[in-house]
Amino acid sequence: MANRPHGGEAEWRERVARWRASGLGARQFAAGEGVSVETLRRWVRRLGPAVAFVEVAVPEPVAAHAELCVGAAVVRMPLTATAEQWRSLLDAVGAAR
Repeated sequence: MANRPHGGEAEWRERVARWRASGLGARQFAAGEGVSVETLRRWVRRLGPAVAFVEVAVPEPVAAHAELCVGAAVVRMPLTATAEQWRSLLDAVGAAR
């Protein structure tokens, strides 16, 4: 394997991570590191996207609606219904009785 003047994969992983965290454009960062922007971009492509996996806890699913039983009828409203929508529903149910 040829000797790489600007480091191997481990060094480039660190360099690419520093660039991503720097907020600088590729050209400006590369100039500050003394490497060509083309080499920086080639290593970015070679190393792939910056991906981090984070473990998350998924809560138990909840009902997406509320049910109102009126006699033999069951009326379902989404949990996102507004107070005005509930008033309208209750007025309609009351008028139908």
